[in-house]
Amino acid sequence: MQGTVSFFVGFFFVVIGWPILGMILEAYGFIVLFSGFWPTLAVFIQRIPILGWLFQQPFIRTVCLV
Repeated sequence: MQGTVSFFVGFFFVVIGWPILGMILEAYGFIVLFSGFWPTLAVFIQRIPILGWLFQQPFIRTVCLV
């Protein structure tokens, strides 16, 4: 619920002419809305031949926490 509200409030701010604040709220809402999907996406990316190798490198794994 928090992600949805944040996303739509951000959209409202963009429409009324406050784009920076609106985009920040929209980005936060997007991250919260799809927070349960990020682990699934990480597993999918690891199975792609070149990207998988890249994301399995130690310096990338520490940044992404995958």
